Amino acid sequence: MANITVDVTQEDINTGKPSSFSSCPIALAVKRIYPKAEIVSVGHKEATAYLPEETRFKIFVKSKAKFIRIALPNRARAFITNFDAYGQKDPYVKPFSFEATTFETEQ
Repeated sequence: MANITVDVTQEDINTGKPSSFSSCPIALAVKRIYPKAEIVSVGHKEATAYLPEETRFKIFVKSKAKFIRIALPNRARAFITNFDAYGQKDPYVKPFSFEATTFETEQ
């Protein structure tokens, strides 16, 4: 468990896609924090970053993965609702930062 700061920028808002779990502004901001994440998905309660890890041996490849779950605070949830409904036209859709707690699990 760790705490992180997620910064949603104007660029994230401009390039983000409403109702897209992997291309919304919060997903783009999380991808900057975890650049090695293969997949970042955002729901209304949490975001998840999938970080694969491979160990190569002469005969086979052994894969492990780490999932980082990020609990979204109310401010982030409200942003998602507004952005999904109105996109950039909503006056409440503007750059912001939020603190979040992460939880790691391995597969």
